[in-house]
Amino acid sequence: MRHRKILVLIAVAIVLSSCRFQDNYAKTQSTEKVTLSPVSQAYDGVEELLGKDFGAFSLPENVTPENVQEAYRLSLSYRSIQEPQKDVSQQAKQQFQNFFGNNFKEENVTTANSACGELTYTYVDPETSDEGQFNGGFLAKRGNYVEPSGDIESCEAVEFLRGEDKNISLQGGSAKASELAEKANDYLRSNFSEQYGELDIKSKCVYFYNQPQPTAAVCCAQYFKGIPLEEYPSPLNIDNQDGTITYYFFNYIFCNFQNADSIDKLDISIAFDQIMETEKLDKIISLKQAVEILQTELAPESGYVFDDVQLLYCCKHTQKEANLDENGELPDWYEDYRKEPFVFTPTWCFFFNNEYSGLTREAVKVDAITGEITLDVA
Repeated sequence: MRHRKILVLIAVAIVLSSCRFQDNYAKTQSTEKVTLSPVSQAYDGVEELLGKDFGAFSLPENVTPENVQEAYRLSLSYRSIQEPQKDVSQQAKQQFQNFFGNNFKEENVTTANSACGELTYTYVDPETSDEGQFNGGFLAKRGNYVEPSGDIESCEAVEFLRGEDKNISLQGGSAKASELAEKANDYLRSNFSEQYGELDIKSKCVYFYNQPQPTAAVCCAQYFKGIPLEEYPSPLNIDNQDGTITYYFFNYIFCNFQNADSIDKLDISIAFDQIMETEKLDKIISLKQAVEILQTELAPESGYVFDDVQLLYCCKHTQKEANLDENGELPDWYEDYRKEPFVFTPTWCFFFNNEYSGLTREAVKVDAITGEITLDVA
């Protein structure tokens, strides 16, 4: 599957004349006055808002309210970064065994240090072409797996969580989207619950790709006490004048089926497995209050047509650039710097241009603590 992995962040200057921002090139706008409500009231009054045109924007006819009872400011990291030389070979081998079953051969596991210093375990079976890698994250695919290709925007998207539980034809039979999603949940719960703990991984939606081989891709996200972490690549990339870059961090977790009865590719490239700190929030900005902020801050001619609204944990992260020297080594400061946690805050995400491919979705985001608006656009 041609999912994009963001390895290099490219800044694009965009004139945002549709917003009442002091700087026409700014992508964020602070809000002077915010009203906070108890977390349990996050979605109160949502029925009054749905389907309405507010001039600067319109809201979708349907939004699925989450039963939000708790919210936090989260500081997250990875065990592989905090303890890069910890021997987790048995854990790696067990995950390969779980995925490949009786085909797994322990002698095909090799160990090496990554460029950043973590131990990386690689599995390659020359007979079956099965492949896998474990370095905190996990990637595995069967030798007969065929990467989908073609125009990703033309592929059909199935969103089972919004009531479209379609039947998907795969090799060896067919299955409903919800059935594949539950199979993914069962596998992740059985094999990764110990590693990820309270950062539970669950399915969110299912995509169907028909070229060159039918593939159902179950997109998953991590949840912390009922609120998911953002699970799509973000188009926001800001090249700051001080040499840093600002972007949104996100989950990247897919369970891909080409056979109705088995996961043929599992990709847990970006998933946090260490909670460094939590700060419980008694109050946040409700959806109704976030809409009021947008009414005040967006210019009347903005014309956004939002097709979904979600409360997500988002991390707008500013990072120093670290370049390899002539010996291929990272600067001395990088080892300690990369151990600094990623901070996630509850954020109202108003999505538009949503093709559900994971590549085209844009958003206007309202931080549910500060009220700051960010235009997360390409």
